[in-house]
Amino acid sequence: MLLRAATELSFSSILVTDAQHRILYANPAFCATTGYSPDELEGQNPRILQGPLTDKSVIEKLRYDRDTTGHFTGSTFNYRKGDRRLSCGAPESRSVNTMAATPCRFCHH
Repeated sequence: MLLRAATELSFSSILVTDAQHRILYANPAFCATTGYSPDELEGQNPRILQGPLTDKSVIEKLRYDRDTTGHFTGSTFNYRKGDRRLSCGAPESRSVNTMAATPCRFCHH
């Protein structure tokens, strides 16, 4: 309950997916930034944020790092609902961390 309250009040975008990369939760900051409602995001894959300038090699590195080390830090171009780029210039900094239900078994990102 306290953790959810903290994420709800955070100014940082927070997205939680399951092991199959389906969106389980997006905090209000994420929804405000992307233009998607929680209902529109639930069950979707975060790739819905990708667009023409999304660098596929960065996405491949994100997936590799996430699956092998459990975390990724880098920069990507993401898009709001309606295909409008989120940033006007440089890619946005991203951090992905994996939580495990048991050691060596990733379950949430």
